[in-house]
Amino acid sequence: MDANQRNRILQNVDTLINLTEFNKLCQACFDYRLLTPVMIQNIYQIEPDKLLAEPFDDYSLNRERHKRLFVKITKRGPDAFEKLRRIFNDLKYKEASKILFGVDERMISISSSKEKGEPTSGNDDIVNGNIAANNLDDRDGIE
Repeated sequence: MDANQRNRILQNVDTLINLTEFNKLCQACFDYRLLTPVMIQNIYQIEPDKLLAEPFDDYSLNRERHKRLFVKITKRGPDAFEKLRRIFNDLKYKEASKILFGVDERMISISSSKEKGEPTSGNDDIVNGNIAANNLDDRDGIE
């Protein structure tokens, strides 16, 4: 994940927390091998801060875990942003997807389509053999 992608997550973390469900997102991060069980366990374990006058209430504790999940995702390597895109699409987090990836969440990188073995949009005709013979490129002048 590059610095721009990392910043998009961190600058929008509060909104992303409001638009996603922590438990579903954790499970999907595990399923996509974005996070390991130990990493998820560490996100769950929040030690009370000795400097705080009052301990976290349940709401604050859950928000802190959710925030830690997003922060951890930003540190998971070059494919993490694309995996997060697929997770958001699979979990139908359209609004969260728009915040991070722009309006058209159907956009997919070529590398992710190769991983799944699926054609990218616009290549369906090629894969399905629907190209008419007269659409062949004749720039070389041969008819």
